[in-house]
Amino acid sequence: MKNVRNLLRTHELKNVRRLTVVGDRRETSAEHCFSAAILSRVFLPDGINGDRVMKMLLYHDLIEIEVGDVSFFDKEARKLKEKEEWIAFEKMKTEFPGKMGTDFAEFWEEYQKRETPDAKYAYACDRMDAAFLRYWNKDKFSDFGINKDQERKLIEDYAKPYPEMYEFAMKLFSEAEANGRFD
Repeated sequence: MKNVRNLLRTHELKNVRRLTVVGDRRETSAEHCFSAAILSRVFLPDGINGDRVMKMLLYHDLIEIEVGDVSFFDKEARKLKEKEEWIAFEKMKTEFPGKMGTDFAEFWEEYQKRETPDAKYAYACDRMDAAFLRYWNKDKFSDFGINKDQERKLIEDYAKPYPEMYEFAMKLFSEAEANGRFD
């Protein structure tokens, strides 16, 4: 029965607020996992195992139940959070029942190491999901503490290896630039 209760713990992800905004509120980590998984299907390139990517994106932020979320652009906070995540991972990997527990351990760790093509693509989808949400919101990027050079570098670093994703991201970037959203 304890393991079943631990399964219910995953619902706590619905209460973890991210820094990205949806309408007039902050997005939850659960919403982000869902939209990143959808994004992974939209731009899925040949040679990438979409099922593995979906599992990585399903599990990648469960750790935020323990450690919360920080801005991608805050390097110091991210460095500290990475250490906290590995500590939380050691605790959490035995909490979930059955196949979910082994999947969580396998896919979270693969995602974090980003050594496989599937993990690199999943990470790109994670990064670009937040970026695409910023474009959708139509807010100024400075409202999120992000400047034009940071956003361009994000696109170059994560979307460029995936031509369709890159083309779409650059189109949104150009529109945002033309509309003065980087001032």
